[in-house]
Amino acid sequence: MKVIAITNQKGGTAKTTSVLGIGSALIRKGKKVLFIDLDPQSNLTRGLGMRHVFLTSADFMMGKDRCLFRSKEGNNSLIPASDSLYTKESELMSHSALPQNLLKKALVKVKDRFDYALIDCPPALGLFTVNALIAADVFYIPMQAGFFSLEGLNKVLQVTEQVKELNKDLIFGGVFITRLHPNDRRIIARNIISSIKKTLGPKFLNVFIREDVSADESQINGKLLHVYAPNSRIMEDYMRLSTIIEKS
Repeated sequence: MKVIAITNQKGGTAKTTSVLGIGSALIRKGKKVLFIDLDPQSNLTRGLGMRHVFLTSADFMMGKDRCLFRSKEGNNSLIPASDSLYTKESELMSHSALPQNLLKKALVKVKDRFDYALIDCPPALGLFTVNALIAADVFYIPMQAGFFSLEGLNKVLQVTEQVKELNKDLIFGGVFITRLHPNDRRIIARNIISSIKKTLGPKFLNVFIREDVSADESQINGKLLHVYAPNSRIMEDYMRLSTIIEKS
């Protein structure tokens, strides 16, 4: 099982949408996908149609059973989140001498059941995000073409360098641009994208996720993109991104 973390300290970068979109593309290709929601806002959980949560990703990290919920759409399962995660960090800290390794240890039990695990990290560089980066084989950063996104990128990269001391095999897969308006010709957007390209070189993924109402609609209806809007432009974009991810 390949473990992929999608992370960015800045909110509003289509992080959850990207986890759902990448997962949808991989499922469409016949892969078995495990979605892991580590964000107390639990947008991933709701986007997959789950509203009432009693066992969460924090419970999974502490070794509790029955935290995996299989989707009715097949080929994917969810380890959900709820707002209870806001108060769980102290409990996780006292649960283990190495609380940053809890997720990695817990995933060993399910590694033979899935091809990919996709982790939706919270927009904060706390214990849950560190757990995700230590458990992951590779991580990706979604960004909007906005000035403040550059600041978020720098902070994530700084923490990643620290995490690599604990997870020496962690790979930075790259950055991809999200929420790009199909007709966006703003000079500032072009300049920011150019700046990111110069900073990252080959780690800037040459794929752009276009703004599409289908993404919001699919999440409101609790359905994955390949089911709700298989011919949408955003599904097409995530299919291209998934091909890059499969090769990484």
